[in-house]
This record gives sequence, structure tokens and C-alpha cells, in this order.
Amino acid sequence: MPTLKGCRYMLSVPDTPVETQLAGLEVVISNQLNMIAQLQHTVQTLEESALDDAETIQTLNADNARLRAANTTMQAELNIQRATTAALQHQLTNVQADLNIQRATNAELQHQLTNVQADLNIQRATNAELQHQLTN
Repeated sequence: MPTLKGCRYMLSVPDTPVETQLAGLEVVISNQLNMIAQLQHTVQTLEESALDDAETIQTLNADNARLRAANTTMQAELNIQRATTAALQHQLTNVQADLNIQRATNAELQHQLTNVQADLNIQRATNAELQHQLTN
């Protein structure tokens, strides 16, 4: 396959007939046109690919924006849940403190009831003794 350099050589050689030189130039030109057509096709393919890539990038950017918004919303919800958990934990602590106070109060009342029952038993015994004395 002759090249431009080869054509220049043929043109510079005086013994080469003009028809041969023209045929060589036609082959070179035809090859160059084929290469140009291949390059144009490659450029077109690359342009289409670049358009596809640009659309993909736009889609990915939109997806990324939606995911960032969803993440922000979820972070806000998580913060609300944390605040709610802290408030419930505080309430639970208060309820446990109230329960401990109630247990202490109940223990004190149980102690007082035991003392009253003991006093009652002493009073019954005293009454029984007095009844016995009255009877005699």
C-alpha cells in the first residue's frame, strides 16, 4: 500500500510513467479517504459515547442529590429518635425514683402496721387480764 512518501518518491523518479504515478496517487488518496472515514466514524462513536456518559453523569448527579436529601431527612429523624429516647430515659429514671420512694413509704407503713398490731396484741392481752380480774 503506497504512502504519500512513496508517491513523492515515485514522482521524483523520472522513469516512472505518469499513469503509474497517478495510479499510485489514487491508491494513496483512496487509503487516506478510507482512514478519514474510519476516523469520522470513530469521532461519531466517541461523541455518542460522550453524550451517553454526560446523560449517565446527570442521572448519577440527580440520584446523588436525592440520596443526600434522603440522608439529611434520615439524620433529622435519627436526631428526633435520640431526643425522644433521652426524654423517655429521663421519664423512666423519674418513675424508678418514684417507685423507690413508694417502696420506702410502704416499708415504713408496714413497720408502723407491725407496731400497731403489736400494740393491739398488748391491748388485747391487757384487756384479757383486766377481764380476768373483773371476773375474779
